[in-house]
Amino acid sequence: MLTDLKTVLKDKKRAVAAFNVYNAETVLAAYQVAVQEERPVVFAFGESYMGLMPIGMIAKMVSYLADMTPIPMALHLDHARSVESIQKAVNTGFTSVMFDGSGLSFDENIRQTKAVVDLVSPCGVSVEGELGYLNPEDGSMGQTKATDPEQARQFAAETGIDALAIAIGNAHGLYRGVPRLDFSALEKINENVSLPLVLHGASGIPDDQLKRAISLGIQKINFNTEIALGAVLAMRKQIEKEGDSLRYEKVIENTIQNIQEIMRQIVEKIS
Repeated sequence: MLTDLKTVLKDKKRAVAAFNVYNAETVLAAYQVAVQEERPVVFAFGESYMGLMPIGMIAKMVSYLADMTPIPMALHLDHARSVESIQKAVNTGFTSVMFDGSGLSFDENIRQTKAVVDLVSPCGVSVEGELGYLNPEDGSMGQTKATDPEQARQFAAETGIDALAIAIGNAHGLYRGVPRLDFSALEKINENVSLPLVLHGASGIPDDQLKRAISLGIQKINFNTEIALGAVLAMRKQIEKEGDSLRYEKVIENTIQNIQEIMRQIVEKIS
């Protein structure tokens, strides 16, 4: 069942995995894991992936699969900075969008995020906003900007968003060393904001920290790096093993199986 993010995040006691998808293999793997584990899932298609595959193709694939199950599933445009991209997503059937205004000033982030909410909420589309800055890809913490709990209260109240992505020591990409989430800040943010909280950059965060974060209000957790790297590793091993006799369709089959197993382990550890 394809639905909005609010419905997918209805159970406040459990977190939902948001898996980045960019082709048929990743979409199929995420769908199969959701059905097998009987857990909701978020298909997250990044604005940056729009050059890899037409956004309408992703929407058609996810919609086709979601129609075959009563399990709630959301199709989410991830890290969108362009209103044009957001409008395309809504027009093709996405049920949720993330406007990433984290690089803007606080007041401008509120203004632009609210404008996105006003644009898409009449269409039944959920909006995730972001407050605080995550270093883009290298996992270092030098450029992160933590989410201020008092600003989080104001941001949620004035924008009308449905979920809030926060920065509490998490970062995108591979971490340098063991990440340490700021649970004191998370607890204060959770007290100030009644919305579902979102944790990006979860690949590499220890399981015990993820579980504690869930207990303190994190309801959506984004995963990409370990899935993307795991798929490449699986393909490399298969190519080394079978060499020139390896056919492409066998690579696809093996890739789906490996991605699915990584996703299954993720769903089990956060459920």
